[in-house]
Amino acid sequence: MASFQDILSGVANSLLLGGQPAAEFSQSYRCYSIAHANESLHCLESGDKICLPSSALNALAQRHVQYPMLFEISNLQNPSQKMYCGVMEFSAREGIAYVPHWLMKNIGITDGALVLLRNVTLPKGTFIQLCPHDSKFTMLSDPRVILEKKLRGYSCMTKGSTIAIQYSGFTYLLDVMDVKPADAVSIIEADVEVDFAPPRDAPSSPPPEPVPDSSELVWSPSTEEKNELPSSTNQSQYFSKLGRGHRLSERLAGASDSTENPSPDGKSDEATEERTRIVEDRGQFRYVYELDRSSNRRRLIRRVPLPKTSAFGGKGYSLSKMQ
Repeated sequence: MASFQDILSGVANSLLLGGQPAAEFSQSYRCYSIAHANESLHCLESGDKICLPSSALNALAQRHVQYPMLFEISNLQNPSQKMYCGVMEFSAREGIAYVPHWLMKNIGITDGALVLLRNVTLPKGTFIQLCPHDSKFTMLSDPRVILEKKLRGYSCMTKGSTIAIQYSGFTYLLDVMDVKPADAVSIIEADVEVDFAPPRDAPSSPPPEPVPDSSELVWSPSTEEKNELPSSTNQSQYFSKLGRGHRLSERLAGASDSTENPSPDGKSDEATEERTRIVEDRGQFRYVYELDRSSNRRRLIRRVPLPKTSAFGGKGYSLSKMQ
């Protein structure tokens, strides 16, 4: 629904034109980049405002075009290539329009090409999503604040275009990924939410590893492993070949005291396996026990006195004697 101010503006235009609606402004111009204009206009490269001849101002005034003046600029050779822009002043030479170079690249033209200019009315924008070409832009001190200041030189945002932001001697390019509520909006005196998409040169994140199914986590032996496993009939023979374990509380005697040496024919003695020597040092003696595994009892075999050692038995020296 149109606002009250729009209704009044339409009534005023109708009265000024004798009840006729305002005529559309449509004019072709020879386009040149801002570098061909006066040096005072070089600042226009940091925005979307153009410079038109004074005759354009007279034609717009006669048609009672509403402010702010917004235009659709299109390539006469390819009308589908178009963008939207504003106007800064009317001081260009007759028949010439000075346009920012980045805007000319968006519509695919070079210096001297013909463009068609038509006045339009765009809705106020509420949302803009931008994608920087270089990740260095996101590494600035505060890119949102910098962008907010630089967007003051812009009048419109067109979806699918690429804008240029100049800061600290560098030119940063940003793609306009999305705008709302339309594909082209006005950002003059508008409360716009700005969102950043990941930079184009950012490394793509690797795809997440697939989560294995719970059935894949269950172990099932292969054919070779099944062949190595013992059958139910000879499991006792299989595990007997794996050897015998020991508890940490047991202290096995040395090789001289051990009775677990195999016999010359390579077979272990069953009587030897049932008994184990245990050595313990307590006080000034070494006690040798024989452990009976069948009854889990141990029997003292012998007690041997430990060799006497004198603590701090080394030779001492005095600094006075060494001098």
